[in-house]
Amino acid sequence: MNISGNYSISMTMISSPGNHLRLGFFNSEDDPLYASWGAGEWNIACMYGEAECEWPENPTPSDNPSLGACGAGDTLTASIEGDYFVGYFNGVQICKHALYTGPYGVTVGGYGGNAALDAPNICSDGIENQNETGVDCGSVCGKQCTISFKDVGTNLIVSAPGNIVEKTNSTTPGQSNARSVETLKNGTGYVEVTIESQSPHYAGHALKDTNGNTSYMSVTDMIYWPCAPFEGFGIGTQFRIEMAGSDIKYYLNGIFKCSKPHTLTGPVHYLYDMYDPSDRVSRVSIVMW
Repeated sequence: MNISGNYSISMTMISSPGNHLRLGFFNSEDDPLYASWGAGEWNIACMYGEAECEWPENPTPSDNPSLGACGAGDTLTASIEGDYFVGYFNGVQICKHALYTGPYGVTVGGYGGNAALDAPNICSDGIENQNETGVDCGSVCGKQCTISFKDVGTNLIVSAPGNIVEKTNSTTPGQSNARSVETLKNGTGYVEVTIESQSPHYAGHALKDTNGNTSYMSVTDMIYWPCAPFEGFGIGTQFRIEMAGSDIKYYLNGIFKCSKPHTLTGPVHYLYDMYDPSDRVSRVSIVMW
């Protein structure tokens, strides 16, 4: 979206961010802030429990003075007022800085917390923008994406509306893969998988970028975490693979297990890989945020 006049957008934190939530504007749709951290952007942020502001000459919130404690229930507002960016914390102005030449795009991002966004049509404009996982869903929109798949293997059944993937009872040799159409962007978002059939599964679950870089874990007779000891599972077991900045975080039934650095860049797809060639049957449901 392009903004050329006065504009205001607010974000209310649902949970206290463990790391960083930010809201603001960048000065070119063709060169968003994610391409170069802090370049041409004006944000109000809640970082490690402190309200802070960032702007092109001072882009790193961790280097800025705290403007007060922030957490669940607090509201951050970013506003374009004439030639100035103005940041408000719970309705009180806490920063004001001159803008570069517009038009501007909206910046919403971060990791380690959840927030509800209040902006005109930004999550109902029919466009996959901001850091949305799909069209008007995922990440900042606070709405779960109905996942869809492409490159579906011949031994897989993908059930409508698309979040159920099932390996058929087939003895045909070869892999059975499926790749999500939706993607995680800018180091944020997660995939959550619920196991709906008995073990063993012999399946792989991966995040993969367009350059072939992969962050991988497997579920066979056990869950094999890439950064923690393996353990058992059953029907209803749920695990999450979350992009959190430069790390991938893993959760089991909502409880943090471990984290591991990754090298993923750009849009990241979820890849389901049923690699056992025998008559194993696997059924999982998958959501993306």
